[in-house]
Order: sequence, then structure tokens, then C-alpha cells
Amino acid sequence: MKKDPLRLKILFQSILFLIIPYSLFSSPVLFDMGTGQSSVYDGFKRVTIHDKYSEVAGFGWKSSDNLAEQEKAFTQMVFNAGLGFNVPPNIWTNPITEDAIIGSSENSFIFGAPAGSYHIYIVCGTSQIVRNQYYDFTVKIGSEQKRVQFEGGQQFHSLKFHIKKGSEPVTVQFSPLNKFVVNAI
Repeated sequence: MKKDPLRLKILFQSILFLIIPYSLFSSPVLFDMGTGQSSVYDGFKRVTIHDKYSEVAGFGWKSSDNLAEQEKAFTQMVFNAGLGFNVPPNIWTNPITEDAIIGSSENSFIFGAPAGSYHIYIVCGTSQIVRNQYYDFTVKIGSEQKRVQFEGGQQFHSLKFHIKKGSEPVTVQFSPLNKFVVNAI
């Protein structure tokens, strides 16, 4: 009896579909940190320093104490007076990278999601031109912890965590040695 590769492929894909948990197919939970006036990336929820966690909202900060908002968009050419014409900015931004929330004390961002396994990505950085500022902080989700360190502004770092969650909300803990900065989760 000759094996049909197409039938085997369809059978394999059908078995995978039945085995893969539901949480892999649920909608992503996306948060764009910034100000009340800054752009929000399509499909993301706006988060400001005023969004305090509640079960009704389903997401927010543990505390709004010692949080600040930052926004600086670079979406078009800028005039250089020394040259007398427009030049590209140092960086180009999008709704994720043009704004951020900065904290100077330990805080957590909390959000609900269905039980299951998740990859959580966090973007940390600032579009502002910042001098004499060194960001040094840890981000912890569950038992996994990562450290972020960078000097100045106009740079971004992405972190990836893998968690398995039950019925409790996800807590993303930020612990700064001086300040933390987050653009998106």
C-alpha cells in the first residue's frame, strides 16, 4: 500500500490541532504604555500612569506612586539650522517606541488572561534624548527575572518570558536600582 504524503500531512496537522492547548489560540493581550494623548499601536490597549489595577478593568498598575509618562515622537524629517535643510531624526519612532512609563520605585503591572502557557514580551526604552541617566532595573514574572541596563535614551531592549498561569492575574514586577522604563507588554 502506497502512502499519500498529502494525507499524512493533513492527518498530522489535525492531530496537532487537537493536542495544542486553547491558550495558544486565544487573542493576545497587548498594552501600549504612554500618555493619554500619545498614539496607540493598532490592537493594543492604552496604559497611562493613572490606570490602577482592578478586577473590573482587568489591567493596571499596583500603584501610581512615583510613575511618570514620557512622549517624544520622531515620525518626520527635522530641520537642521546648521545645515539649513531637513535631515532624518536620530531615530524613527512608532506608537510603541514614541512613549513610555518611567518609575523610580518598585511597582507591578498586573493583567488578567485565561489560564494557559504564554510568551510575554516586554519592550523597555525611551525615545527622549536623555543625558546622564543610567537605567538599571529588573523585570520579574513568576520565578523568572531579567535585568536591563542602559545609559541615555533613544534605545530599546526587548525581553521575553515564558509562563504557565492559572486563575490568578499575571504580575510583571519592575524593581529599579534607580529607574525603570517600559513601552509595551
